[in-house]
Amino acid sequence: MEQVALRITGMSERHPGLSEAVAAGYREAAEVCLARHHQPPTAFCLEYGEESRDAVVEWTLPSERSRAAWRNQVAATESGASALVLAAVEETFGLVAFSRAETRSGADYLMVPAGSAIPDLESSVRLEISGVDSGPVRLVYQRVRKKIEQVLRGSGELPALVGVAGFGCRRVVLETVEGVE
Repeated sequence: MEQVALRITGMSERHPGLSEAVAAGYREAAEVCLARHHQPPTAFCLEYGEESRDAVVEWTLPSERSRAAWRNQVAATESGASALVLAAVEETFGLVAFSRAETRSGADYLMVPAGSAIPDLESSVRLEISGVDSGPVRLVYQRVRKKIEQVLRGSGELPALVGVAGFGCRRVVLETVEGVE
């Protein structure tokens, strides 16, 4: 099985919908979450449907200042999951964040193919992101189901993906949301 890289550094250079500051915050939060459970680099399982691949996340141990800035576990997990899920969607589908999604759309980001000169929002994909700090992998799958329900309740009509990062269990799960169009 080939191993892929989940690149959480340099994300603002690849994702036009991420400013340098937002991308740096996501990376920093991910490093704080990863440091709660692991040492760098960290192997993950990247799942999409019936497929799974080995993935590795290269990262550095956070400073005490970073740990203090991200002491709120819920906020850190949410932002850190954004780094891992965006990297996983980029690796799996070649999609990058173009823009934040509107409130109540049922998603966090609008994704377009990497390298799109003038992104066509009509053909973009919505992405809903979540994270689980610790616990067994079944908690990640439960969160995926919950997020699929959220997307289906959202006002957006574009195709959608859900991505959930499990920091403790070292898993990123991506799912296509059926019934959206």
